[in-house]
Amino acid sequence: MAMIFYKSRVGVYNFDGKAYDLQPTSDPNIGVIYEHAFFDGDYTPVIYSTNGVIDLLGVGLGVGGVLKKGYKYRFRYVSLARLPVGQLVVPASRSFFHNRMFEHSTQIMDSDGGLASVSLSVNNTSCTLSAPSEVSLKKTNLSSLSLVGDTAGRVNFSLGVTCAASYAPYKILYSLVDVNAPGNTTSNLTLNSAVNSASGVSLQVLDGETPVVYGSQTSTSTVKGELGAMGVQGGTISKLFGVHYIRTGKMTPGTVYAGVTVTLGGGKN
Repeated sequence: MAMIFYKSRVGVYNFDGKAYDLQPTSDPNIGVIYEHAFFDGDYTPVIYSTNGVIDLLGVGLGVGGVLKKGYKYRFRYVSLARLPVGQLVVPASRSFFHNRMFEHSTQIMDSDGGLASVSLSVNNTSCTLSAPSEVSLKKTNLSSLSLVGDTAGRVNFSLGVTCAASYAPYKILYSLVDVNAPGNTTSNLTLNSAVNSASGVSLQVLDGETPVVYGSQTSTSTVKGELGAMGVQGGTISKLFGVHYIRTGKMTPGTVYAGVTVTLGGGKN
């Protein structure tokens, strides 16, 4: 005896490290993924073959040919695009999946199943950035920067973010824009051209040990940095950064002052 459970798919969706066949709903921004199992087994993703029919599920029979196993399934709604904030209703679907059961080559059951209407509450994720208004650098002698490319005087600071609950986990991304030269897409900041400003030296912001490349998140030449992963429950994450001097040419002593604008964004987890 075997059961065939089928429904045409519109794509593949990866969730929690597993691949699922994606089913459409009446809302193009919302899909459905399925898992199935015998009552005494673990759930596995529903994956269809090329003709839209999943592999036959062998069912063990007891004495006298009595079916000894039950079958179960569950489904999840998934967002395929950013959803509008508020209450979102997905209408019912009468013939969302189809079951057929065969004994040898004789069909003994044919039934349709559907999904009830569901109301989804979509929350607008709000996040608050925590960043120092100013980072004080150490006084450094010119002798500690003897060659172009030498660095010295690292000082650490933290960037933190606190976010409300959301309807899906996501990554917190960041970008840094040079205040004095917004078009700058290098890793060296442009110094303020105030009186008594030093020359031949710049500042680099460090993500770990890697200098941050400046520029907006929409810049194709800029790699977005990552602050960390945020779960659906929300919360606070913090990351340690550094800043140091870097020699760029012939140096003259003076003050070193520069700044960055921090922009947050989100990405798929």
